[in-house]
Amino acid sequence: MPTSHMKAVPLGSTHASAVGTWVCVPRTAVTRPSRCCLLYTSWKKTGDSTFDVTGNLTIKGVTKEVVLKVNLLGFGPGMRGAQLSGWEASTTIARRDFGVDGPAMMVKALGDEVAISISIEADLKQ
Repeated sequence: MPTSHMKAVPLGSTHASAVGTWVCVPRTAVTRPSRCCLLYTSWKKTGDSTFDVTGNLTIKGVTKEVVLKVNLLGFGPGMRGAQLSGWEASTTIARRDFGVDGPAMMVKALGDEVAISISIEADLKQ
């Protein structure tokens, strides 16, 4: 299964109960880099450091609801003294649901399912 790596840039509050936007820039074998956006609508705590984050993922102008499996990696001081938190998130989408195509030969070889993984390092703000 192909993997899409996304660089996520959190906008607004990074608090776990906040609702906000992550702007993501995907790099895939199927398409050229393009903008996508995840507007998360709810967080549900599922364990000591795990969450299900529901949100609306938009890729190429198509919006679908997705659930991200999120792990809180921890907290610590950053290089400039700011307190940071580390997070990882993952989900799987069907690329055709978002209108993502490519050359016919590549599409057949790669299939429709795309695993998305997101790594986030965020400043903690009160």
